[in-house]
Formats: sequence, C-alpha cells, structure tokens
Amino acid sequence: MKRDLDLVRDILIEIESWSANIQLKGVEIKGYSHDDVTYNAMLLYDAGYIDAVISKTMAGDSIYPKSLTWKGCEFLDEARDKTVWKKAKSVAEEAGASSLTIFRTILSKVAASRVDDVLSGFIN
Repeated sequence: MKRDLDLVRDILIEIESWSANIQLKGVEIKGYSHDDVTYNAMLLYDAGYIDAVISKTMAGDSIYPKSLTWKGCEFLDEARDKTVWKKAKSVAEEAGASSLTIFRTILSKVAASRVDDVLSGFIN
C-alpha cells in the first residue's frame, strides 16, 4: 500500500465534519478501497494527526477515528484551500519531495504566500 496525500486530505476533511458526539465508526471515502482508507488513516494516527481507537484482531487491524488533533487541524487549515493544495503538490512533485515533513513545509510556505498576497491587497 502507498501513502496518498489526496486521500490523507480527504480523510481529515471527513473526520472534521463529524459531530463531537459521534459513535465510533470507520472512515469511508468515495472512490477509495477500505484497505487504502484504513492504511492512510493509520498513517495519520501514527503521525499524530488524528485521535483514534485501534482494534487489532487476527482478521486484521481496524481504525475508528475520534477527532483531529491540534496537529491535524493545523495541517487541514493549510490544506483546505484547493488552490494552495494543488500548488503545494506541484512544487513537491517538481522538487521530488515525498516525505510528509517536507511536504508540510512546502504546504505551509504556499499557504503563507497566499496570505501575503491577500495582505498586500489590504495594505496597498
């Protein structure tokens, strides 16, 4: 299986939309297999982006997300804008950056650049 940044973003958006009182459930993302969603949700859990309950059985592992963490909220706030997201992915691809740490740095810089552009409209 492979980490999929678009799926990672979609999982975070889905979890953010849940009510605080939601019962534990797995994440389903249209267009992705259960295994791919579970794998990428586990990566988010391991990276500290989501809080979840992990169930390990002989049949396999399951993840039941509860909420985003502060770190997950910060990432999603930078990743939410589709223009920023596409630009960051393009820069990362051109630079050959595949680690989440480097991608997060690129995403932060692209988001900050977008804010600078908006601010310059207010200042000038």
